[in-house]
Amino acid sequence: MDPLDHPIRHLADLTAVWEHIDGGLGYSRPQLHCLHLDADGRLTPLYLQIDDTVPSEAPDDRYLEGLMRVHEDLLAEHAPGGSVAHLRARPGGQTLTALDRTWVRRLHAALQQAPFASYPVFFGSDAGVRIVPPDELVSAA
Repeated sequence: MDPLDHPIRHLADLTAVWEHIDGGLGYSRPQLHCLHLDADGRLTPLYLQIDDTVPSEAPDDRYLEGLMRVHEDLLAEHAPGGSVAHLRARPGGQTLTALDRTWVRRLHAALQQAPFASYPVFFGSDAGVRIVPPDELVSAA
């Protein structure tokens, strides 16, 4: 069964999609993958893969605001009432580094402020894909 042909109803469905996209081959460089889903949870052809040209830095507010505008415009035009899903990926092991944490925390915060629905942020590495646990998305007090 091809996970790309079925609506996303549960996080397990989304995990299967990310695993399909990952293909078990890992990553050659840090990347951000973005899926756009219609209001019924079906994947649209609007798939973005953004290679991180500055892998030693986390996204700043300007980058994230621009990304959220792109999502908002794409959803409004092609999938009204739809949502987005993100996978932050990089080569290496599955343990989140300080940079990974900063990346996913900033992305999560931008998604929380966005005017569209989103799924929890996922993380991919050479060890596979997984959802980023909520406690990793909260900065230490």
